[in-house]
Amino acid sequence: MNDTINKHVLYKKTEKEKTIFLYLKSLTKSNQTILKDGKTIINSIKFNSSLENELNYSKIFNNYKNEDNFLYVKNKFNNAPIKKSRKNDWMKFQYLTTILSKDPTYYKYINLIQKLEFNKKNI
Repeated sequence: MNDTINKHVLYKKTEKEKTIFLYLKSLTKSNQTILKDGKTIINSIKFNSSLENELNYSKIFNNYKNEDNFLYVKNKFNNAPIKKSRKNDWMKFQYLTTILSKDPTYYKYINLIQKLEFNKKNI
């Protein structure tokens, strides 16, 4: 709905049993900007998308790679809602060892490296 008199725009998006409304009010004399922005916003909304499908260890690493508190970053990796798989476990391992290498004396880092070395010997 485009109300040119009151400068309001209302968008509606429905998928199955879910509906979302987007209400915008123009701060200018024209609705042209909010019509364009509203269309972009409403089209970007996804129903039934989950973090499991969108979040991955690469995104976590890239987001926190410059964080000095490596224990905070380790916590982010360990609590991420990412599906367990061999590929994901390997990615997590690589990124965690990289992050934890900021303190090579940290016992978790040492354990991860020892685990890698053990697995290499047993292949």
